[in-house]
Amino acid sequence: MTSLKNRIALASFAILGLAHGALPVAAGDRTSIRVAPLKGISVTAGTKQAIGYYVAEKGACNLTLMLSEVFRETDAAIPTATRVSMSVRAGNTTRVDSLEGPALSFTCAPGATALLISARDRVSYVTPINGAANTNVAR
Repeated sequence: MTSLKNRIALASFAILGLAHGALPVAAGDRTSIRVAPLKGISVTAGTKQAIGYYVAEKGACNLTLMLSEVFRETDAAIPTATRVSMSVRAGNTTRVDSLEGPALSFTCAPGATALLISARDRVSYVTPINGAANTNVAR
């Protein structure tokens, strides 16, 4: 039963994404996708796909995404999706990273009037050592 519910949810989000149009994004691409509240989001970055929407609430973009491998008609099985919900305050950015392909960057516009989505090259994270950044990391 759970498998059937997952397939129905994934199919629903896929239809939502097709209604808006799946947009492939590439790292280094300077363009951003601008999305209004409650409009479908469907972006592909590398081998991953993100389908969802956001709601403007109390000056923040409350983002809900279904993340999965890109589905191809030739695949024997439907990829398992993971639902992710996050709140991005107006004027701030959050990022979703993948082991393959670019990271997806989500920026909430002032007043939560729009959500800007772009692909960014991944960068290394520097972990502070005793309160100081490690200066021996290649850049």
